[in-house]
Amino acid sequence: MNKLIITIFLVLFTLIPSESVLAEDVDYARPAWYVSIAGAFNVHLFEYEVDSAITGDIDLENAWGFDIKAGNRLFKWLSLELEFEYVDGFDFKLSGTKILTLRPGTLTGNVKFHYPFGRFLPYGIVGIGGTWFDIKDQLGIGFDNTVAFAGRLGAGFDIFLTEHLAINANYSFVLTTFDLKNPVVIENISAVHFGSTQLGVAYYF
Repeated sequence: MNKLIITIFLVLFTLIPSESVLAEDVDYARPAWYVSIAGAFNVHLFEYEVDSAITGDIDLENAWGFDIKAGNRLFKWLSLELEFEYVDGFDFKLSGTKILTLRPGTLTGNVKFHYPFGRFLPYGIVGIGGTWFDIKDQLGIGFDNTVAFAGRLGAGFDIFLTEHLAINANYSFVLTTFDLKNPVVIENISAVHFGSTQLGVAYYF
């Protein structure tokens, strides 16, 4: 483990420009196209609705996923981007047995507002799009896959290691109009929203 940590630090050290490069006053907020890939940890925000609609000892688990972005920084303070995020399953468990898995795949067009502090570029995000809900129904109740409108609201930052390479982190709320309609009961699970924490890398061309 110690060797791995040392190796990571050595790699990061080689990516950081020398003092001569730093003296060139690199514009890290220049207009540029970019791509980003990140891992994501997704937290459900609809457990109250589940407890209200389903009788029994229901546990709702959080889920991992991934996120891909492609965009264009038009100005120093504004970017437009397309973002796809996949969640690898919010599991519903009844007394420890999995009965339902909800896998959202969300595509949004985002407006990103940022302000540069040298290598550090914090930003806020507002986006709109849709979410495809893939529902795996272990009990055969009859839930249907569906598409719903989605909105995204979040904040994060880029830290540039070089002029082109940055690490990034952000948190966003994904709000949807999706209602999980149970065919055998009157109550629905509404307000199917979740929060996403992401950590990844980006390349600016």
